[in-house]
Amino acid sequence: VITGDVVKDLMKATKASRDIKRQQIDARHRWFFDKIADYCQLAPDVVEDQILDSDFTLFENFFKENGSRVLLVFQMPENADGKEKKGSQKLIVTSGEDIRLVGSCIYFFRISNEKELIDKFMDRDVYFGTIEAPDGDLLTAVRTMLDSLVIPSLLKNTDWGKLSNNGSNAIVSNFITGLEDFSKLLESAKANLSET
Repeated sequence: VITGDVVKDLMKATKASRDIKRQQIDARHRWFFDKIADYCQLAPDVVEDQILDSDFTLFENFFKENGSRVLLVFQMPENADGKEKKGSQKLIVTSGEDIRLVGSCIYFFRISNEKELIDKFMDRDVYFGTIEAPDGDLLTAVRTMLDSLVIPSLLKNTDWGKLSNNGSNAIVSNFITGLEDFSKLLESAKANLSET
């Protein structure tokens, strides 16, 4: 039986934890909060409050030299059964290893983690996008992103940098074919999973 005093103590501990994390927030965190807020159509302070309840060390690991190259933020239904109710969304910062995505994923990645990430170069050094998996079907979500966005964009690309000048069309063609094959593999994996 949980008493009122236990609940009050838990609320105090949660507030104290948030206050400690809030003191660590700098311009890099605010950059993330703004991007997440834009995508989720939430106020940045609402995003901040929800993210403060997540594992804040994931941010620090993403920012530091030789740290993680990927940071994920899931926007998921509040309830465990995945059925969305108005206003029942929550934001969770995750590595993606401990939580199954049901909803939206806002992914952030760094091409290079050789230097500490500084606020001055966030727009240059951090890339981000989203994947929608409202029913938890991540295979279909990734395949849809590849088929509707990535592959068509690459097929329309005419500037392949050094590859354009070397007559290396075979390398580009093999790369795109590999992505198309990967998309088909995802479709096959989905079919195999649904048979079991």
